[in-house]
Amino acid sequence: MQQAIRELLDTWSGKPFYMDRAVFDADLDKLAKRAGFKLPAPIKKAIFAALGERDPKAKICFDPKGNPEPDSELRHTEDIPLPEGTELPLPMAFGPDKPNDALVEAFRDTIDNYMACEVLPHVRDAWVDYAKTRVGYEIPINRHFYVYKPPRPLPEIETDIRQLEGEIADLLKRLLA
Repeated sequence: MQQAIRELLDTWSGKPFYMDRAVFDADLDKLAKRAGFKLPAPIKKAIFAALGERDPKAKICFDPKGNPEPDSELRHTEDIPLPEGTELPLPMAFGPDKPNDALVEAFRDTIDNYMACEVLPHVRDAWVDYAKTRVGYEIPINRHFYVYKPPRPLPEIETDIRQLEGEIADLLKRLLA
């Protein structure tokens, strides 16, 4: 199969650049059909990965249901503050089999307002994947528990460094003697 795919790609006479993955996919399917076989989805995905490049000017890729596909390289997360007056603690469930969909839905307006005010003015085509949205807490451990200790005075540090340099020089003399 691998050799057949290599021969198939050697006969490619398509456009040098495709700005639409759907057109590339259709041309690849036609080429495979002429060669007498159908490319499985994982093989097509590997060909796309090997031959393709991301181009911000290219057309948006859509999944089979017609939804835009997210670009995993552009994925970003935001920490959105809970609205004033939120009753704490939140009724949270923990673990992979305990989704917090109801909690996400309760804060959906807050999330949408944050997106409209803070994100969309800068990135017009950004969107929220509510299936991956989580509601939680941020506990600033350092702010609550860290006690600042000022560094030692510089002359004291210099004295320690000179002492260590002397010890290292003595060890090197013994080693090389």
